[in-house]
Amino acid sequence: SAKSRQMKNIISYVLFEKKTKSDNDRYWDHLKLDKNRYWYNIPAILIINSICLPEYETKFYVHNSCKTNSYHEIFKILDPKYIEYFDMPYKNTEPSMYRMKPVWLENVDYVLCRDIDSIFTEPEIRAAYAFMNTGKLLMTLRSHKNHITISCAILAGLCHFNVKQFNERKCLGKSFEQYMEMATDKWSCDQEAILTHFLHNNNSYQNDIVDFPIQTKYHSVGNVEIIKPMIQLPDITYSNINLDHIPTELLAIMNQLTQWAGQPIDTRMYLNRILNLEYPICADIKKAILSNKKVMKLYSIKEI
Repeated sequence: SAKSRQMKNIISYVLFEKKTKSDNDRYWDHLKLDKNRYWYNIPAILIINSICLPEYETKFYVHNSCKTNSYHEIFKILDPKYIEYFDMPYKNTEPSMYRMKPVWLENVDYVLCRDIDSIFTEPEIRAAYAFMNTGKLLMTLRSHKNHITISCAILAGLCHFNVKQFNERKCLGKSFEQYMEMATDKWSCDQEAILTHFLHNNNSYQNDIVDFPIQTKYHSVGNVEIIKPMIQLPDITYSNINLDHIPTELLAIMNQLTQWAGQPIDTRMYLNRILNLEYPICADIKKAILSNKKVMKLYSIKEI
């Protein structure tokens, strides 16, 4: 039907200039002192998302504070369809809440929330397709050995929403505006809002949440110690997902760069290789970057 053709899926990111220095405890994050680190992966993200999950559109929600950053030049050359600017006063990480905006949009089926300083891993792609086959409300991914506490049961930058279910059950408020009222100046307030709603206050959701602890040679991920376990799909569900549409060279780069889903990384040294893959999205983004000397310099792109 005409209506079903208009439906879309969105991979959602948020970008805002940091105000606080509460990063010193981020021992897992080797880029924690680099103020530009949130900009490094933007071209790679667009390409990887487009090739790996072609059924999804990528959306960057960008706070106006970012317009003064020298890296903002990248947004001047990209297709505006990827970017939506917003403004709001904040003291800490309140703008992070904006990443959830597409969950309240009409004609959206699935929303995958991601962190802008990391890229997809192969298990995440498998998980996305597996989740879409379940009809469940929410999927949470846990990929680090420390993701076993209640505060990591659902990670704001590694979760996937079934929008129809979400809106039918009026999760997190009846509207985006109502949800935004939950923003506090506490560090990681978006994570707090999701956890409070789905886990702390309401056991009735646990039959609707698919939990995927990703096991790798780097991290063995245990179960979260909560009263009632969330649903876990058998391993075969993930291994049976066909990823033939992803070139082996790209998968190799993705697996080389990232040890655990959501790990902060810098893709710039691989960007030339990614741009030269024979895909329309690569040609488009390469052409855009080559049109702007500043961007070429920022992302170390040579004219080849």
